[in-house]
Amino acid sequence: MAYEIELEIDGKLNKFVRNDEPHLRDINNATKLQRNWLQQMSRDDGATNQDIDEEEQLLAKFAVDFFHGQFTKDEVIDGATKDAVNNIYVTVSGILAAGQEEPSGDAEPKKSPRRTSTKPSASLTDSTTLAAKKATH
Repeated sequence: MAYEIELEIDGKLNKFVRNDEPHLRDINNATKLQRNWLQQMSRDDGATNQDIDEEEQLLAKFAVDFFHGQFTKDEVIDGATKDAVNNIYVTVSGILAAGQEEPSGDAEPKKSPRRTSTKPSASLTDSTTLAAKKATH
């Protein structure tokens, strides 16, 4: 999958592309951003100016690292348009959601593996009842 971002640098839009999959550093940077968002949302009075400044730095760092240093943090901060910032947020969300996708309705449901034992299986309530009986005797 190709990731793209456009930044306005020296008065003109520059397009940057990343063609490889996200790596551990990218996942960690995305997690730091998510943690910052959650902290801000958990406050009764919302984000502070310090929170906003920290998010700006984290967002710019994420973009620089994610696009393998093709631009600087200052170029992100000074040249990221609303669309570019939205693109970074979408990328972060996609990285954090990787592996958590819901199966589509078209996919055939997975079957349980075939049993290899002939021993009857105990249900959770059977096991719980048995354990309760042992504990009371």
